[in-house]
Amino acid sequence: MQEIKSFLKSSEKYCKTCNISLKRKQNHFCSLKCKGIYQQGKPTWNKGIKGKESHMYGRKHYRKYQTPETRQKISLSMKGIKKSEKHRINISNSKKGHLNPAKREDVKEKIRKFRMTQKIPYVNTSIEIKLYNELIGRNIIFHKHKSILGITQPDAFIEPNICIYADGDYWHNREDIKQKDERINNKLTEGGYIVLRYWEHEINANIESCIDEIEDLIIFKRTTQIYLQCMTIDLTALARSV
Repeated sequence: MQEIKSFLKSSEKYCKTCNISLKRKQNHFCSLKCKGIYQQGKPTWNKGIKGKESHMYGRKHYRKYQTPETRQKISLSMKGIKKSEKHRINISNSKKGHLNPAKREDVKEKIRKFRMTQKIPYVNTSIEIKLYNELIGRNIIFHKHKSILGITQPDAFIEPNICIYADGDYWHNREDIKQKDERINNKLTEGGYIVLRYWEHEINANIESCIDEIEDLIIFKRTTQIYLQCMTIDLTALARSV
């Protein structure tokens, strides 16, 4: 029994850095930290190895260090090999990007829909925080970055159809971003939504006036809705009496 214990003890592995006994699946080091400490200041195994000294020298996918003779052999070996029509179509399509999933329209559409389920951005900007604080101070109920029509996430959304954006002066002044914002505005308007966009300098200069405009719009919508409901009730009562 004593001999077995001494044998097991002699076969134990120890960490090269801290000499702690290693577990069965560990090799040389007990942790990545110990491995980093041990390798600190030591050159990597392949540092300075180039050309014929490299273990990759002469391989087909290692063209940088292929000799002209090797390249000539590869070129001659590929000549005269007949490729099937399917093979040629695949090569042609791969160059056009048809076989690349990230370039297919159906995949792009799936990515867009998935992105709309995420909260973008992950961190609120300074002007968004100012907007949120003022809305909360006025007791206005809103949603942050709610997905609308699967195409956009307004910075603040007020039920049933008010989309509010806080646009930075730099990014939203770029021509490509302007065109994108215009497309989104048109789609939202067509879908029956009201779009309110406020620039960074407007929010920083006078956030109260921006919120006043939002508040006036909410009151107008509520009064209009109440008026329409009353008109509907009156017309219904009139039709019944007739």
